[in-house]
Amino acid sequence: MALLLVLYRYYPLVLDLPFVLDKTYCVESAIARGYSHSNPEFYERRYVDMEINGKIERMRLYSYEINENEEYKLIYLPNSKFGQVVVDIK
Repeated sequence: MALLLVLYRYYPLVLDLPFVLDKTYCVESAIARGYSHSNPEFYERRYVDMEINGKIERMRLYSYEINENEEYKLIYLPNSKFGQVVVDIK
């Protein structure tokens, strides 16, 4: 039973391994459908729902605070939905 749980949790990361080795990440604009305000001044991992191309995905993102209904640019792995928010430098 424990082996199945481990496989369920880490299988998406195994599928993303070729993307990491080739350094081919997904880059998309997304609209936040949830928010994460805990410790807004810290860059940390946040779990939030993001709308990407009309589909809502539960993602693990490294970011400062995330506000609902704001648009963000993301770099992420397609299977595990693990990534980060890119801050635009103007």
